[in-house]
Amino acid sequence: MKKKVIVIVAMLLATTAMAQNYGQIAINVVVPQMPNIPEEARTALETKMQQVATQYGLASNGLTDRFVMTAKVNVTSKDVTTTTPVKISQKMEITLFIGDVVDNKVYESVVLNVAGIGQSETQSMIKAFNQIKASNPILKVFVENAERKIAEYYSNNCQFILTEANTLAQQQKYDAAIAKLMAVPKVCKECYDQCMAKAVEVYQKKIDENGALLVQQARNKWLVTRDYSAAKESLAILATIAPQSKAQKDANSLISEINTHLRNIEAMAEERSKQEWEFALKQYNDHIKTQHKMIDAAREIGLAYANNQPRTITYNNFISW
Repeated sequence: MKKKVIVIVAMLLATTAMAQNYGQIAINVVVPQMPNIPEEARTALETKMQQVATQYGLASNGLTDRFVMTAKVNVTSKDVTTTTPVKISQKMEITLFIGDVVDNKVYESVVLNVAGIGQSETQSMIKAFNQIKASNPILKVFVENAERKIAEYYSNNCQFILTEANTLAQQQKYDAAIAKLMAVPKVCKECYDQCMAKAVEVYQKKIDENGALLVQQARNKWLVTRDYSAAKESLAILATIAPQSKAQKDANSLISEINTHLRNIEAMAEERSKQEWEFALKQYNDHIKTQHKMIDAAREIGLAYANNQPRTITYNNFISW
């Protein structure tokens, strides 16, 4: 058992080349529809904010939509030129916010004053929004302050996250538990390490229970006719068991049982059936030899779960901001 724990921890510590956004502070850039901003201009503003997020290593990791960067736009002046063609000049005050939409808390805000001129209101707004530069030192301070406060959130709430994940796991809501644990960013090292270790533990429990069910399904399938056709169908079920599952021992026992029986009826079997079984068995053995890192496998479970959940961010989350 001690050796197994050491191996799991080693795999955990070795995981440094995950997907690009994994382990970073997860920020979702959301610019809701605003009555004073045309849709094309709103999209342009959102694009500029995405650039800011990318510049400073903030990006959605697909696991949480709790932390958000959003904006409020206030048009401070609007002038129509007397030139031909007529042009519209606008000055705007853009307030960027980063905060927690679950606790309805703003962590950091910054005000940018921009101006643009164009042949329409939309065009002048887009030109104004294009003045937002991700390299602006003010934005760097804005993001760094928000990052620090988000990291503090995870540090202060780590035990709550672990307890909540443990409760979900006890309710056999393994995917939800893993998604919650995987949302913790690497910058919160102590909490991150605890949550990754817990995620591996939950994942192991999930694949052990799921593996036991699959072995039983495979056995039931085999016992119906106990022939080459049933053997292949049973093997196909066993092949879906995670290689690290404790159920692999029972799966191998069932395969040995099937092999013994097939050898006894070999004289009566068609050559084609025997060849198909041998090929299926080889594929199964190749699958078992393919060992995936536990933490990678757990992350895939968490991402799949999170991606199937309804998005909860709405305009109402930002009204008080």
